[in-house]
Amino acid sequence: MDLGEPFVFLFPDAPPLKSEDKKAQLGALATAMIETFSQETEDGIPAVFTYLGQFIDHDMTAGTNTDDVLEALRIDATLIIPQDRQLVQNGLRNMRKGSLQLDSLYGDGPFNSPESTKLQAAMRDPVNPNKMLLGELVRLNGAPPRTERIAPADDNFFDLPRVGAIVGPGKPFADVAALPLPLQPAPGDTSGKWKRKAFIGDSRNDENLIVAQTHLAFLRLHNSFVERGMDFTEARQATVFHYQWLIVNSYLDEVCDRATLSSVIANKAPLYTKFLERVKPTLPLGVLPVPLEFSAAAFRFGHSMVRGVYDFNANFKDATLTQLFQFTGGGPNPVGGAGFDLETLPDNWPIDWVRFLDRAPGRRARPIDTGLASPLGDMVNETTGVFKQLAERNLRRGHVLNLPSAQSVIAALTNMGLEPTTELTSAQLTSGVTGSALQAGGFVDETPLWFYVLKEAEVFGRGKLGPVGSRLVAETIFGLIVHDPDSYLNRTGTPWHPAQMAAGGQASITSLEALFRAAGTMAAI
Repeated sequence: MDLGEPFVFLFPDAPPLKSEDKKAQLGALATAMIETFSQETEDGIPAVFTYLGQFIDHDMTAGTNTDDVLEALRIDATLIIPQDRQLVQNGLRNMRKGSLQLDSLYGDGPFNSPESTKLQAAMRDPVNPNKMLLGELVRLNGAPPRTERIAPADDNFFDLPRVGAIVGPGKPFADVAALPLPLQPAPGDTSGKWKRKAFIGDSRNDENLIVAQTHLAFLRLHNSFVERGMDFTEARQATVFHYQWLIVNSYLDEVCDRATLSSVIANKAPLYTKFLERVKPTLPLGVLPVPLEFSAAAFRFGHSMVRGVYDFNANFKDATLTQLFQFTGGGPNPVGGAGFDLETLPDNWPIDWVRFLDRAPGRRARPIDTGLASPLGDMVNETTGVFKQLAERNLRRGHVLNLPSAQSVIAALTNMGLEPTTELTSAQLTSGVTGSALQAGGFVDETPLWFYVLKEAEVFGRGKLGPVGSRLVAETIFGLIVHDPDSYLNRTGTPWHPAQMAAGGQASITSLEALFRAAGTMAAI
């Protein structure tokens, strides 16, 4: 069986980390990162970008979590020691193609099998196979708690499709035994919880309710193009092109330093281009490599943006992160104790995107800094020990994978002549509540790359990523789009722009707000 394509180091010649067990020191640093402060900025990032980033990550990569790959790469081992980089590359496989073609929405991967082809077909609407399958809300009909209906009265398709809806006579799977093993209930499980699993291209997009509703918006966007008269292939291309355009012109513009992003775009991702030239001969056609320094460190900056509480909708203005993890296929439904056995989302819980597009202090994302919201220090829907502590997981993983230190990355960028090369001073690195743990752990001269990306944003990012984080994130994401022959940037003829799709009085989809309106997940003006 094909196990995907390897992740590759962007800086393979960077000095390896010292072969030392750093479990205790990384744990102390992780503990110091759990939210005891929050540095407000003048111009915060809307919370929607936190979860669009998670959605993008799931579209690009699958397989950076090392705990079930090789024993040597486990992060719950007795000793946390850097491993040989060749072992790391041989052990980790990306189960995505790397390109930003919405594999996670449509169920593609670097390889297809008869089973995966059947699953992709089952993700289509049985009435109109040009459309994607959607899930229906449960109508609570006045039952507690607060039950103001959020979705329009005449549209109940505001949930992800769930496994329970595709099993039975006349459905894609005749009975439970016909389901692929990952979707079947565990042996002896009579709870019916398996019915709540999302039937989507990437189950990680049902980890929390916000990323689930993001996934839903793209499903509905696809269907909106079908309603304009497109077939499946045309609607998919329109959805992908808008997605890619918004990544470049909205997402990257929001999170990256403008000067760095402009340089990356003007020079067509020079760092990623050199990386691709080096590794392309080893890759099959159609696969683009994703650097480990990006996937296991730099792009995890979004974890810092997660809030502990969200103004979610008119019913739940103080929705906790814990609640948002509960309303998924992997969590217990908190309404279940009131006599309900809900297999889909109740109609008082769809997201109000207006609140997530707002930059007001109580609604916007946490600033990108070295603090993480307290629920991320004890994550629900996770097992035990280190797996419940997100900061410690990230730090241990970076150490075990032998990711280059931030100082090594800066030296490599400087040698390549890529600006900016500004480096945090020791005083800047050790400032704030994490300083003592950083110093005591011996990380001032060999700083974990993920931590450094967060710290430079905290020190001089002004609400965005700093120069190193912006370089790694923009180079990789824009590089994947510019080197994808099927991306919107490489369409033959006139350069593509969303305005070209605004036929028949339709508004151009040039913002996330416009996307949500086109998808029908946000009321029309």
